[in-house]
Amino acid sequence: MFCDRTMKLLMLLNATFCSVLNAADVKNQAEKSLPQAMTINIKSFGAKGDNLTDETKLFIDAIGKIRDKVATIEISDGTFVVDKVMFPENITLKFFNAGKIAVAKGGIVEVNGGIDSGLSEIFTGDGAITGRLKTAYVYPQWFGANADEKNDAATAIQKAADLAKFSSGRTLFIPSGRYRIDKSIEISCNVECRGVLVKYIEVDEAKTKKHFFTFTPEHYLKNNPMIYFKPDAPFISLSKEYFSGIRRNDFKVGKFENIPLADKAEVKINLEEGGG
Repeated sequence: MFCDRTMKLLMLLNATFCSVLNAADVKNQAEKSLPQAMTINIKSFGAKGDNLTDETKLFIDAIGKIRDKVATIEISDGTFVVDKVMFPENITLKFFNAGKIAVAKGGIVEVNGGIDSGLSEIFTGDGAITGRLKTAYVYPQWFGANADEKNDAATAIQKAADLAKFSSGRTLFIPSGRYRIDKSIEISCNVECRGVLVKYIEVDEAKTKKHFFTFTPEHYLKNNPMIYFKPDAPFISLSKEYFSGIRRNDFKVGKFENIPLADKAEVKINLEEGGG
């Protein structure tokens, strides 16, 4: 009787051990079947990064080698001039060691994947950076903005805002610091601002007039930069009965779902956090 029970126990333990081994084998095989991420440094394709040579073809060759695999293209130690390149969503661009992409005048670089970079300039040149970037934030530093109040940061902020508009996070993030603004900016995305935008105005001294009665001069501005927030959807009027009683500085509304339009009560919409 004792031997019979022992044999059954050993058989049970053996079966359990085999099932554990089989489960581990299945897991290992499944992990092996998952797509493995590739990492390619663009210099391995012969890119120079001398800020002179057109290296568009080398980037296209790298994209062609990657095809539909999940991959990272490293851009480091130089400025790489390109004309027209489209990076698909399966490719992440990783910038380090002062690596940059310079887009030639009239050129377009479309980025539909992610960007791995710190707060340093990674895009330069007169061309355009577009695409549906897969990142939570877009930073003006990527376009050369300095938070020292010495140099105009408006162009960099504008380029970052334009790219953020169609990114997955739809947010322009402005880190701490003081940013000099010499020209107007138009923003159509969410903004998270930790810094201060300092507007520099210019007085047209030729038009300055003095009043004989008040003895104070009247000035006219030659340059008066502004920041405009432009909605990315047309304005609509909602039925006001759902918003009566809201006071200034209130941050809550009584109803945010199925709100009828003012001119078409049968049409209803939902309000979303972060909407314009």
